[in-house]
Amino acid sequence: MGNVDLSWLWGSLIGVGGTLLGTLFGWLLARKSHKKLDVRVLKIRNQEFIYKQEHYSDETEKLDCLEIKLDLLFYNPSDVTKMIDDITFETFDKKNKPLFSVHLNDIENRQVIVGSIAFPQNIDLENIPPHFGVKYFVEFFIGFEELKKKDLIKKAYIAYMDEKGKRIKVRYSFESFSILKDPIDFEKKHQIPQTILKPEDDE
Repeated sequence: MGNVDLSWLWGSLIGVGGTLLGTLFGWLLARKSHKKLDVRVLKIRNQEFIYKQEHYSDETEKLDCLEIKLDLLFYNPSDVTKMIDDITFETFDKKNKPLFSVHLNDIENRQVIVGSIAFPQNIDLENIPPHFGVKYFVEFFIGFEELKKKDLIKKAYIAYMDEKGKRIKVRYSFESFSILKDPIDFEKKHQIPQTILKPEDDE
């Protein structure tokens, strides 16, 4: 039996294979990246205990809350627009049980409520274009009762709602807030400085 020339078959297979590889390569190039948002705390600007009078006539004031201000960056490394909404700071104990959650306020986008008094508001829904970042100057407050739970905190997150309505949580080190490393005296009272008004001299 003579040898059969199969060179035509191999040529066809190579041609088909090349077409398939070209199609696959083109599909890979056209495929859009759907990477998650890169969320970073760029800088902690301020962390301060806030004290208030319990009664108007009091000469002392007690601890009311902790105010924290920071620069927060949301960067979109993907090829599609990403959405963020309802941004919070959330904490959990060692059993992953929620301890408390507070909203982040956008300091640079204040809403005027009464006259010229401006109050911070939550970060509005934001669409972040591909390969684009948005930086916020934010603040949040941890109340008196929540501060009592600080030693129970094992995990902390910055959380937000994405374009699919899914809650996304990004781990953050609670230990970054140095003001909370020392014990807090919840019963300590601060003396309110007294302002003495002196009468003006008669001309």
